[in-house]
Amino acid sequence: MAINPEYQTSMEDGMLVPVRHPFYRRTGNPLRDLVDDINFPHFCYKAVAYTYVLTILWGFYMILPLPGHWSTDGQPDNVTIFSRDYTNYFDVFKVSSACHLQAPDLYLPAIDAIPSLNGSSYCSTRLGFLSAISEGNTSSPDIQHWVQGCRYPWYSIDEICTIIGRFSAIIFVGDSSLQSIYNGFNILLRQDLVNGCLATWDMPDGAQLHCRCENQFTEPFCVKYFVNSSLQLPPQSWRADRRDKYHCDRSTRHEYLEVNYSPAPTTVLDKLDSLITRPGPSASQRKPVAIVHGLSPDSLPVERAAASVFEFKHRASSLTANALMLWIGPGATGTREPLNDDRDREIRAFDEYMALSAARFGVDVLGMWKATFHAWSLDGPRSQEKLAITQAMMVVNWLSWLEAR
Repeated sequence: MAINPEYQTSMEDGMLVPVRHPFYRRTGNPLRDLVDDINFPHFCYKAVAYTYVLTILWGFYMILPLPGHWSTDGQPDNVTIFSRDYTNYFDVFKVSSACHLQAPDLYLPAIDAIPSLNGSSYCSTRLGFLSAISEGNTSSPDIQHWVQGCRYPWYSIDEICTIIGRFSAIIFVGDSSLQSIYNGFNILLRQDLVNGCLATWDMPDGAQLHCRCENQFTEPFCVKYFVNSSLQLPPQSWRADRRDKYHCDRSTRHEYLEVNYSPAPTTVLDKLDSLITRPGPSASQRKPVAIVHGLSPDSLPVERAAASVFEFKHRASSLTANALMLWIGPGATGTREPLNDDRDREIRAFDEYMALSAARFGVDVLGMWKATFHAWSLDGPRSQEKLAITQAMMVVNWLSWLEAR
């Protein structure tokens, strides 16, 4: 008769005791029994049935009206949709035939983009958006709004107000190159292509006529009328009488602080402190502050510019944990053989060094050299107003990503 090895015994001190077999034998036999008992057709049926049920449940979950399920690809969930009828975007703006500006001059929606050059999908991450702008597309003549890879949306004025309403303050700190972007920001918020960046309430009629459209940016005479703060805008009753629109809620302050030195002047730092720490809700409920910083090599050498980024980053972070900062690099100067042009070489070296420095300080980077390269002709920018509005919309897109950061 065969003997079951599991029940063999041995003699120890005159007693019979069970033999303790190795672990692999003690576990192997039950596993073999388990495998022998498996009904493989039955197992496959159960697997298919459970997969089918889980797929149906997942489909029902995805059609629920939850954040992220119905927003356009790449759109932050809290800005649900952007302007679709882009051709008529400027119909609600104060316009003039002298401005020579139409929406397609600035932007092409993804549906009209050329996928082989532009990419046809919207950016899905903040860093993807920043990279798409910074990398640009320098091979497309006369199209300043083309970017590399994914696309960014062009927001309606209502959507812009929703985006900036998330912040207690939006502070532009830099030299004249950044002030041009702030001017474009004001044109969008005031919906005025004619005098949107100027304090028209302080200007005589002749000055308003002289500083129209492109002249807002190109005529030195008009610089003294630039709006540098949302506090400069007149009250609602005055605007209603004069048809000077400012669509957004006044609770979000925005301001331009001129900086051409490092360390920054005490007056600038004091103003920055007051904007960051102005009275409001408790610290846990306080909205974040966005700081946009930009300098060109005309204002500061690269080492001092990097020190300026660190100065404002450190100062803002010491006052609030909700300070978010963007570095905007300098734009291009023209289409003259950039690699052989000393001026363009200087700007590109400055831009590359500053991008690395800002990233090292934990600051987002939006490079503008490639994005602006084809916005210029040999004699200067084709349109500073078009360029400023486009760059301002890029800043708005950066702001739109911050809440999901």
